[in-house]
Amino acid sequence: MNQTERDEIEIIKEALSGGSADLSAEPDWWGIYKDMSQQAVAPLGYEIYKKRKGSFTDTDLDREWSQSVIEQYNSWYMLMYCQQELVNLLSSAGFDFAIMKGMTNAVLYPVPELRKSGDIDFLVREDEYESVYQLLLDNGYLKTEELDKAEYHVVLTKDDVVFELHKRPGGTKMDGSPESQALIDFFSHGLDNVEYVEVDKYSFPVLPTLQNGMTLLVHFAGHMREGVGIRHLLDWMVYAERYLSDQYWEEHFCAEAEKVHLKDLAKVMTKVCQRCFGLNNDLTWCRDADSSSCRRLLEYLICEGDFGKKGAFENRGVKLMSESKGIKGFLGRLNYSSKYSMPAARNNLLLRPFAWGYQLIRYLYFSIMRGNPLKMISEDKKKSDEIKELFVNLNI
Repeated sequence: MNQTERDEIEIIKEALSGGSADLSAEPDWWGIYKDMSQQAVAPLGYEIYKKRKGSFTDTDLDREWSQSVIEQYNSWYMLMYCQQELVNLLSSAGFDFAIMKGMTNAVLYPVPELRKSGDIDFLVREDEYESVYQLLLDNGYLKTEELDKAEYHVVLTKDDVVFELHKRPGGTKMDGSPESQALIDFFSHGLDNVEYVEVDKYSFPVLPTLQNGMTLLVHFAGHMREGVGIRHLLDWMVYAERYLSDQYWEEHFCAEAEKVHLKDLAKVMTKVCQRCFGLNNDLTWCRDADSSSCRRLLEYLICEGDFGKKGAFENRGVKLMSESKGIKGFLGRLNYSSKYSMPAARNNLLLRPFAWGYQLIRYLYFSIMRGNPLKMISEDKKKSDEIKELFVNLNI
């Protein structure tokens, strides 16, 4: 972790927890802004930047950072308006549903409008999934994919806003095991007891406290290999701050987290938030979290950025190695990555070898550009081993 990333953490801590950021003597404000943008948390830092920049003057940065805040406010109110339309439609039709993730988490932030949200996620009962999908199509929502090709959710759009219709929260395993079915039933029970949140003139249903927290935890774990960032950790932090007292953890949350083998992950996430972002130290249930896992998780989040956007190309080799198990796993991951990089190869077998070659050439090209390919591969292997160990320790 470099000094810019340390300053970024201090800024986030002040924005969410108060106090005063312990910044370096001459912060790299452009670097901080760029890094916070890659983590999708730049709007959180603008007021701290204005207060702490001292004699530093850069009109371009002032304009760009302030514009990100304005755009975020506009996005927030647009999403809230469109979400309310959705809530009214589904409520009128008599469906059970709950808004998840982004907007649900945002209300726990000191300034909800500054929590970046790119879409609207909502959960419905699995046996009503197709009916809700058809209702949306009948009311002007546009499909972006066929329903039978969606695993956890299907994506629709309306008025340039993205909606994710979920039949189960992302990250829940679909292996048919009793544990997986129990988790699906657990979230379904949450739809029996939705709670309503009111923000300004808007009102929307959310899952109960227990299911809401488990959604955050399962979503975090489910996306770790693809890349999660600081924003996802902060969502967990504001939830833990509000709800996960020692008593609530012991009486309700711990058992549910243990059922899905994510108790250790919850403890490590919480301890990182205490160490770095100002989460209440009175929460004692996470004190026995492994310190090495805490350090590695933070480094991983800093490296990945929001959904792996930060340094995506630089970290390609590390991800390819860390997500592979032997030669077969390596080739399988290469196949997946190549189809992602070259969409035309997904359904065209003739193009598949070209996609593989393209993916390998990208990695080799970057190796050469870094000046010492063998050293880079060795470093990537070391990093990938650490990530694999982290995943094992956290049961990811």
